[in-house]
Amino acid sequence: MPYPIKCHECGSSNFPYRSDRSGNVRRYNCKDCGAVFIATIKGLVSDSAVSEPHNLKDEALHWAKVVKSETST
Repeated sequence: MPYPIKCHECGSSNFPYRSDRSGNVRRYNCKDCGAVFIATIKGLVSDSAVSEPHNLKDEALHWAKVVKSETST
């Protein structure tokens, strides 16, 4: 069964994530358009990484887009 979450920028399903140690912060990176999003799982206590659900639906997460700088120093 494919993951139901798709990139919010381009709609690609090539949208893997990595979790932090708490299990409540996920960093999604689109492999097609390069967009990056941070998502937190609604209602998950921060110290419950052991019970982190893996196959979530989009509406189970709070989303924030990571804005990349157009200039470099």
